[in-house]
Amino acid sequence: MKFIFTILLAIQLPIFLNAQCDQPTGLQASDLTSNSAQLSWTAGGTELYWGLEWGLDGFEIGAGTRIDSLEIEEYSLTGLEALTSYDYYVWAICDGDTSSLGALEFITLPSNNFTCDADTITLDGDSVLVDNTYAIPFGPQASCWGNHLAGDVWYLFELTEPSGIEIITSAVTSNDSHIALYEVSGCESDTPIYTELYCSEDISGADWMSYIITEELAAGTYYVHCGTWNNSWGKYSVWVNTVEPIVLPPNNECVGATISPVIVDGFATNVSGNGTNATDENFMGAAHVWEAFSIDTCADVSIDFCSSNPIPDIIFSSLFDECPFENIFQSGELQSADCADGNQAMIYTNLPAGTYYYPVVAETSLGGFEEYTMNITATTCSTVPQPDTCTIWLGGPYGDFNSEFGGAPFPDTAGVCPIYTLDVISIWASESYEVFDFQEGIEYAVSVCEGEGAGSWPVEIAISDTLGNIIAWAESCLITFVAPYDGSLFIGFNEAGACGESSDNTQTDNGNISISCGGVVPGIKERIALNFEIYPNPSSGKLSIRNRSLSADYSIDIITSTGQVVWNKEMSILSDEILDVNLAGLPSGIYLVKMINKNDRSYAVKRLIIE
Repeated sequence: MKFIFTILLAIQLPIFLNAQCDQPTGLQASDLTSNSAQLSWTAGGTELYWGLEWGLDGFEIGAGTRIDSLEIEEYSLTGLEALTSYDYYVWAICDGDTSSLGALEFITLPSNNFTCDADTITLDGDSVLVDNTYAIPFGPQASCWGNHLAGDVWYLFELTEPSGIEIITSAVTSNDSHIALYEVSGCESDTPIYTELYCSEDISGADWMSYIITEELAAGTYYVHCGTWNNSWGKYSVWVNTVEPIVLPPNNECVGATISPVIVDGFATNVSGNGTNATDENFMGAAHVWEAFSIDTCADVSIDFCSSNPIPDIIFSSLFDECPFENIFQSGELQSADCADGNQAMIYTNLPAGTYYYPVVAETSLGGFEEYTMNITATTCSTVPQPDTCTIWLGGPYGDFNSEFGGAPFPDTAGVCPIYTLDVISIWASESYEVFDFQEGIEYAVSVCEGEGAGSWPVEIAISDTLGNIIAWAESCLITFVAPYDGSLFIGFNEAGACGESSDNTQTDNGNISISCGGVVPGIKERIALNFEIYPNPSSGKLSIRNRSLSADYSIDIITSTGQVVWNKEMSILSDEILDVNLAGLPSGIYLVKMINKNDRSYAVKRLIIE
């Protein structure tokens, strides 16, 4: 059997005509479809015309279809059959002589390589045989697919009445499959619109086939995107059946969580739930549901699963303060036998008043819950946190903004505010600046988010009057505030939690200072969201991390559920570069993988399961 690398394989045959002019070179077959190809070649010398003959793979010269007197080095070939191997030969014609033959073999694409050419699959009927051996990638990269560089094929089915759908794959020559279910509109245009409904890469870490079962789908046309992992081209079977639709838990997403008020220093609040049919909607590495609670004052909060049966093998230790979540709170203490029955408990210390969201593992294959009981207890903060409004500064107040710009910026008659930036100065910890001419009632923004060394250490910014009274404070590289009067204000910078002389960064650059007004935020460049992939996930400990963001200097941390960094790597990583990681020896469990762009401090966090 012939192996065609990237579909094309150039071959030179020892067949000659009247070889008086140079043979054409660089034969190609491009823009392949299931029934056409664009043939091209490079002139060998000063020939005037070319001759061409084509036919099925292995045809004898003279038995194919011949085209004479071609005046350009290309020919559009149509009327071909899908997934069929063809040969073509081309020779040069010059002054009545001809050259030796150039030859190329090529294979056409599957008939359903492209979305809008999808083959129909019969609901509740026989399986179809997926073969992407000679396909090319086409259509969107589905959300759950990892290293997907092999080709795709497409199928569609018509649902005449609302129903649940089950999509099953079974190995034939390939033991790997990727499938995704879409709604597609605009096939008649050049830019179809894809809406991903479901995605499956692997059934489990040991079973690389795929399986999808859906909620109730409305009547309509649906498309199944079929592919494989890179270098896993081959064949597998696909069935699409109607089934009773799954019913997702109402709290499958955090927006569906019921918020339970918890009384600080009161009795425990008990919540019960069921994670049956939950999905990994927030890509946390395991199917999960959400519970939420609120406290009205600072508290140490304990979450336990006492009385849950069976006892879970794993639990999440992360707590989130928004939905969709932004900030992550790791438990200060993870107790593995806090309950009399051996269930686990977490304690989160010094939580400010507010609402918090907790993900409950619901993937039973990982030891998660179907039914669970969760108990939430809150006691007054052990140490009430106070904002660090330190106004002790070893350096300053400096007057650079006054000498450089004449003081603070202000809006012009059109309301446009300039951005004043000290490009040649990066802040150090424990220094301050006096700035003249702030205007009462104007909103100002001060930033050190960009520039030399930005993000080197966690910064606190304090805005105070000339007597040392705090007007505004933020533990962030950016602060906004409204000037309380016309006149001078002090802007002070400290390392977070290290007032004055206690900082180790009194000579460490941490960004250029910018000031703007009227709601304009200075110094924040538009950033491309950082993204990366982990595969396989779950993993035995050997895995790959693929950078899906810009080429840059990165720091990668792998963190336990209790916040301990167990692996770190700092290096320059190219866009789309793959980093192989060996974590063999780490205990089974859920880990966080945090990747930080050291150039702009953007970061992303993903969950990793080690089995």
